[in-house]
Amino acid sequence: MSKTKRILIRADGGPVLGLGHLMRCRSLALELRRLGWEPIFYGTTGAGSGPGPLVDESGHPLRHLAVDPDMDSHPGQGNDTARVAREWRVQVVLVDSYGFATADFLALQAAGVPVIALDDLGNRELPVDLVINPTPLVTPALYKWQSVAHVLAGEMFTIIRPEVLRVPRAGGLHEGGSLLVSLGGGDVADLLRRVLHALPTDPARPVIASVSPACSRHLLEIWAQSDPSRRALNHDPAIFPDLMGQAAFAVTGGGTTLWELYYIGVPGVVLLWVDNQWHTATVVRQRQTSLLLDVQAGFRPEPFREAVLRLWADPALAEQMIARQQALIDGQGARRLAEAIDHRYQ
Repeated sequence: MSKTKRILIRADGGPVLGLGHLMRCRSLALELRRLGWEPIFYGTTGAGSGPGPLVDESGHPLRHLAVDPDMDSHPGQGNDTARVAREWRVQVVLVDSYGFATADFLALQAAGVPVIALDDLGNRELPVDLVINPTPLVTPALYKWQSVAHVLAGEMFTIIRPEVLRVPRAGGLHEGGSLLVSLGGGDVADLLRRVLHALPTDPARPVIASVSPACSRHLLEIWAQSDPSRRALNHDPAIFPDLMGQAAFAVTGGGTTLWELYYIGVPGVVLLWVDNQWHTATVVRQRQTSLLLDVQAGFRPEPFREAVLRLWADPALAEQMIARQQALIDGQGARRLAEAIDHRYQ
């Protein structure tokens, strides 16, 4: 009888953090489960009661252990995560958290369990066995300054959700499609309202704003109800992949959703408003896969409006973006990562 292979996945999500880390870990966990692994999540989901985003493709909850904030010492950090790893007798721990410092990784290392870091930045010391950086165009050279045993990085390992992989890829510009606006899985209501009110008007093109259940919606609902024939607000994550597939254009942040839109092939405007997404800016500038606006110093309506109008007025530009996007992201990153982890730690 084969031994159960368990992986402890330490990741958080919520209104402030967004859901990108949880969702990409979920996608990897589902691929690992197909290879015989039992994934166990440890962290906060920030989605109220129940499993939140941590369900499988049939809607069944994945095993999730919630961090106890009332613990006496550093709940959810290195020593605490090492304790959980020992209790559940896992073969490996994967950490996807900016909150983990070098000392936390060292505590896990001292527990004698191999550690994987899912990282975006390359700006902290990672005493781990394996680093995964799924950002396109990143190479292992980003971690050359430290002694990481193995690095899997770049667009070959970009993680796309299975629900998105089922959406048909665009064969070209979706002329009759909507304009989809989505700025992340946290509480993005303030910036989103400013973006929506700055959009140029196109009576023939519906605008769909999509937010997570963690986002405050009262004022956004007023925006949608003011013109229900061409405005809609979605807060159901289950239909978001279909909304991406129906979009002709998109306005998005620089997180996980951007790579999913690239897989499908949706030209758009990227708003860089989080300072940890500078790698994303490099991808967009080098590959010319979207129009990019840096709004970290503040959102300005006029440059944004001009970017949207430029995209609408130039179908050739949009078609070129689609071709470059799909050439960059093939959607097989989670499968490749799961196979690599299975081969290394089985």
